[in-house]
Amino acid sequence: MRPCLMPSTESLRVRKTLEKESIDPNRTLRQERQEWADHSATLPLAEGVFLEETRHSSVECLWIKPKTAKSGLILYAHGGGLVSGSPITHRAFASHLAQATGRAVLLPQYRLLPEHPVDAPLEDMIAVYEAMLATSLPASSIALTGDSNGAALALSTAIALRDQGKPRPSCLISLSGAFDATLSGASIKSKSDVDPMLSDKVLYHWQRLFDGLVEPHNPILSPLFANLHGLPPSLLFAGNDEVWLNDTTRMTDALHNAGNAVTQAIYPDMWHVWPMWTELPESQTVLAHINRFLDATLDA
Repeated sequence: MRPCLMPSTESLRVRKTLEKESIDPNRTLRQERQEWADHSATLPLAEGVFLEETRHSSVECLWIKPKTAKSGLILYAHGGGLVSGSPITHRAFASHLAQATGRAVLLPQYRLLPEHPVDAPLEDMIAVYEAMLATSLPASSIALTGDSNGAALALSTAIALRDQGKPRPSCLISLSGAFDATLSGASIKSKSDVDPMLSDKVLYHWQRLFDGLVEPHNPILSPLFANLHGLPPSLLFAGNDEVWLNDTTRMTDALHNAGNAVTQAIYPDMWHVWPMWTELPESQTVLAHINRFLDATLDA
C-alpha cells in the first residue's frame, strides 16, 4: 500500500534542518550513546501519559502509560543498530504512540552489542515477553514493535518464540525496519545521496562495530534470511528516500511468500524513522494507521 500523499509543508521544512550522519574517528561509541541520551532527555512527552521505571526478569524497562488505557500492550524494541539507543532515546516517541493508540508501551533496556553477544538483545526481549505472559496478559494482547534494527529484533523475537513453541504475539509493527545487516539491499547505495540522514558509508562503519563478533547474515541481525513461516500479521512502514527502503519491500515480499498476512506503507519523500517527528502530518497518519491495526489485531 502506498499512501497517495504529497510531502507536507511541515515535512519539507523539517527535512531542510536534518543533518546527515558522519563518521567522527575521535568520537567513541560511548560518547555517541551519551549524546543521544542527553538530547533525548530534553524532548517533551505527549500529554496525558506517565512513566514508570521497572524491572522484568532482570531487564530494566520503562513503562509509558496513558492515564486511561485500552487493553493490550505495545512491546517496543528501540532502534540504534543494536549498538546504541535506550528507553530514554525513544521515550518521547513512545509517549506519542501510547497517546495515539490509548495503549501502554513497554521499552526494555536490552543489552547492546558489541560488549554483549549477539543473542543478548534477543534473550532480553524474550525474557520481558515471558514476564508479561506471567502476569496473565495473553499473548494475543501483545504487539511486538520496533524501529530500524529494533524492528529486526522484534521480528527475530517473534521467530524465536515460534521456534520455542511459545504463544505468538498478536501482531508485528515495523518502522523503517533494517532487516539485512549484510547491506545487500539496492537502496543502500541507490538512496545514499537522497537520504537526508544516513549514507552507505555510515552503515559500512556500523557493520565494523560488530566485526568478528557475529556474521552480518546471522538471522538475529538479519531476519530477512530467517524462516518466516507462521508469524503474526505484520504492518511495515518505510520512507521512499531512506537507504533502508528495500529492506522493507523485500521483507514484505518474504513475509507474504511465507504465507503471512502483511501490509506495507511507503511514504514518498520521507526519511529513516520519520514518525519520530510526531508533529508532522505524515507521522500523525502513521500513528492513526497503527491504532487501527492494533484495534483489528489485539484481543480486546
